[in-house]
Parts: sequence; structure tokens; C-alpha cells
Amino acid sequence: MHIAKWHNPISAMKHLVLALVLITMLASCSKDKTGLPAGTQTAVVKPSVSTPVVTQAAAIQLDTVKYAVNFLLQGQTVKTAISNDTLKLTYAENVKLLLNPADYHGSWALHLSPDFSKATVVKFDYTTVTKENNTTLNWIDDNLNNIITKIVSDTVVNNVKMVNMKVYSQFNFTKKYSSHAAAVNEQNSLLQTTTDVMVFSSYYLMPTGRTSAYTGTDKITYTK
Repeated sequence: MHIAKWHNPISAMKHLVLALVLITMLASCSKDKTGLPAGTQTAVVKPSVSTPVVTQAAAIQLDTVKYAVNFLLQGQTVKTAISNDTLKLTYAENVKLLLNPADYHGSWALHLSPDFSKATVVKFDYTTVTKENNTTLNWIDDNLNNIITKIVSDTVVNNVKMVNMKVYSQFNFTKKYSSHAAAVNEQNSLLQTTTDVMVFSSYYLMPTGRTSAYTGTDKITYTK
């Protein structure tokens, strides 16, 4: 007589449970261990120092990297004058920036700092006036939220929507000399200077932190 062999149901169940456990383990190994779907992790972009855009026509080089600051620089002018034995220099900062609208409107602040270290005026004292009408010595508030001498407008460059910002802060440099003649000599020396430059540095303060600075370099011309 042929006797049929029956599978043990308990043994079959054990094999099924083991197979399910192995499948679950393999699936978990393939997942992103951060627990976030792919592409959702974010970080503050830290761009490197940019190549400055020096003319409006050169805006074809527009940098649209996140947090980029495009400088449109066309020369800085410092006006010289003499009062008795004191040389006075009036510098009306003239800086134009092209900014990504999302970056600009999403920031807490945009900062802009002038660096005089590569210009003769670095040896002069200067004063500026704050928005509260206070006069400061050798210091300027580089937070453009606090600068009232600026114009902000929307523009389109190379079919890209941008924010156009023009900044016009004024610096008053003075230096007293031993005589009127000495002050005149210094003035004449400045009028003949052709190598002085101004270096501007700009960065955003975002809710996620400070971005790396972009810089632009512009030539200084001294006039009477």
C-alpha cells in the first residue's frame, strides 16, 4: 500500500517567517539611512570668490549660482579740496549689485564692505553718517538694511529676473598737515595717482547662516 507523505505545517510556517524577515532586512539596507527621501537634504551653499563684472555690457557673465553677488563697477571718484592746512577728500561710494530675487528677499540682510587698504586714503581718517544721523569715525555700518542711500528695483538681465541695487554711501576723509603747502603737495600727489583701487566685499546673512563673500575691485580716480 502506498502511503502519502504530508508536509509538516509548522515547519512550513517557520520557513515562511524566515523568508519574510530576510526580505525586510534587505529592503531596509537599501534605504537612505538619514530617513529622508532622496534629494531633500539641504545645506547653505558656500560660493567661492567671484570674478567681478566691471561694466553693464559685461553682465552677460551674470553669475546665477545660489547667493552670488554680481558687481557692476565703473570707477570710483574721490574729490579733493584744501582748507588752510587740511586736505579734505569726499568719496561718494557708487556700487551697483545684481542679485537673485529669491536670495535677496529670503535673506535677513545683505552686507557690503569697502576695503581701502589698497588706496592712499587708508592713511586718512574718515567719517560717515548713520541713518539715525549720527556721525561715526573710521567705521561704517555694512548692513545694507541700515543704509538709506540706496535704490532697489527689479530688472531683467539676459532673460533672467534680478534685483538691481545701487548703493551711494558717502565718506569724508580728512588729514591735517604741517602747512598749507604740505597739504597742496599731498593733493597734487593724489591727483597724479593712477594705481589706487577699492575692493568691495559682499555676503548674505541667511536664516541658515552667513554665506561666503563675493568681491569686486574698482579703480579710484582723484579729482579737484
